Amino acid sequence: MRADKLILLVLLAVCAVAARWLVPASSAKLPECAYAEIHLRPLGGPLPNGLETSVSKFLGRSVIVDEQAPMPQASRDAERGQYDAERCGLIAPQGQFVLEVTALDLYTSGKPEWGYCFGQRFENGGVISSARMGGVPERLQKMAIRYVLEGAYGCRRVNDPGSLLHEQILGPGDLDAMQMRL
Repeated sequence: MRADKLILLVLLAVCAVAARWLVPASSAKLPECAYAEIHLRPLGGPLPNGLETSVSKFLGRSVIVDEQAPMPQASRDAERGQYDAERCGLIAPQGQFVLEVTALDLYTSGKPEWGYCFGQRFENGGVISSARMGGVPERLQKMAIRYVLEGAYGCRRVNDPGSLLHEQILGPGDLDAMQMRL
């Protein structure tokens, strides 16, 4: 193969890879949403600034912000000083996907050996916490969008650390590696 053809092939390959990373998240086609309404419900404190906007913008649809609700006291584990994410879930009305958002520290009784968890998904919603996200708003935005994509849109996890749907999130560094794309 001539050198000029090889260079052309390499340039084409580089352009193809760059184009994949430069495609805005909003241009990615989402599957159909299984819910008529998507709600964000502040739990035990106010909803962080910008969360509603970032979720709405990514999804290309409006998101309803509910009134602030108290953290269920039955979910509190005084010994751990945390709230059990599995006991925070509410039963959302039919046709609604409700994601509760809190700054309180969560763990999951399903994996008590874990020191904390970022959240827990339920059939028609979930709960996420910013407590272990180091005050970085983008981390919470990514987690909120991920939960909505999985729960309301039926998106599956993937083996791509740059995707919002990356199969494994073990700490803040994994959230940092995620980009605002499927």
